[in-house]
Amino acid sequence: MPLEKPAGQPTRKPAQRPDDGKKPSPRDAQKEREAARAKAKWFEKLERDDKAAIEPLLGYAVAEFPDSAERIGLAAASMKDLRGKVVVLQAFSARSASGIMARKKTEEAALAAKVAADDLVVIGVHTPDGADGAKSAIEKHRITVPVVVDKDGEFCDGIGAYRRPIAYVVDRQGNLRYGGLTTGGVTNAVKECAAETFDASVAPKVRGAPRPP
Repeated sequence: MPLEKPAGQPTRKPAQRPDDGKKPSPRDAQKEREAARAKAKWFEKLERDDKAAIEPLLGYAVAEFPDSAERIGLAAASMKDLRGKVVVLQAFSARSASGIMARKKTEEAALAAKVAADDLVVIGVHTPDGADGAKSAIEKHRITVPVVVDKDGEFCDGIGAYRRPIAYVVDRQGNLRYGGLTTGGVTNAVKECAAETFDASVAPKVRGAPRPP
């Protein structure tokens, strides 16, 4: 004869497994892997020091231009003034032929995204190396995009740019989305960020807050 449950004792429900969501099908999982492999090609193989300098900054508000930096051909006084646009930054030195070439290729890659002119800004960031001769070099090489000459290196420190030319993309919200991009990566990153909607009520992420997912 079965035992009766004592009066007042709650009925115990069987333990339930946590709902981890629906598992992707093998086909969907394969597509995700292929997408991840394709996106990995957006990035250059950076040296360990460069990678360590850039990665902690990604996903957070991009550094501001310091007062000491000279702005050539740039109407915006600050990065905040550029919120709502996709901003491509190319760190380079005019003393380096590879730096001059990287700046040109990054500009071409950004334009290849075919984003409306009002939605895209390409800025060259001249590192402290050769900064004294940056203005004459810009004229010599007929660089027409805006250039920020960071003679003290404060802005370069803020984006993790040091020895080599590095390309970055800042999203519409003002967050440093990507760094260390190839030319193909620049084009794809610009397309991705340009497709997003700007929300003026949402401030860029501040470092120290949890990293965005």
